Amino acid sequence: SGNLRPRARHSLDRRTGGNAPETLPARGLEAPRRLGSGARGRHRSHRIPLLRRAFTPGHSFDQICLYEPDKKWLFTGDLFCGRKIKYFRRDEDYTLLLAALSGLAELEVDTIFCSLLGVVSDGTRALRDKVAFMTCLREEALSLREKGLSPRAIARRLLGREGAMFYITGGHYAKLNAVHSILGGGPVDAWPG
Repeated sequence: SGNLRPRARHSLDRRTGGNAPETLPARGLEAPRRLGSGARGRHRSHRIPLLRRAFTPGHSFDQICLYEPDKKWLFTGDLFCGRKIKYFRRDEDYTLLLAALSGLAELEVDTIFCSLLGVVSDGTRALRDKVAFMTCLREEALSLREKGLSPRAIARRLLGREGAMFYITGGHYAKLNAVHSILGGGPVDAWPG
């Protein structure tokens, strides 16, 4: 939605061999919860590629990703953000995020365009790596809870001590939030140390 700024345009052209779209259409995409046909058209002298929308809640309740099947591009916004995850917002849903990433990992994706990392090559492999990491983290967290460890102890053991992100955001982004979401507990602030 909107034209790319000249500096962004140059960077995107350099990374994609000059094949990036000039603009992304904001309308004409299909209904949420499924991939289907999108919108194709022209803007000035540039062809706007077909984009398919995938409803991918988890990071936020209204998160969407856009997929360009001809070039196998996936625009993930804040959904991907790396092959591993440590920090989680208080309002994120681990189960929904894992389900969304698992669905996207079934697509043929050559390139991910991520708001945090920029251009990520071998997109399908990157998505599958993240799904595997998150699945393993969930299994380990649940196993440690069965052994009687507290959420804080689980977070510390699996993800390490809280770092600068925790302190800068006042706990809004925290490793404990990831464990809390996995375990499905109440508000993080209500848990004893």
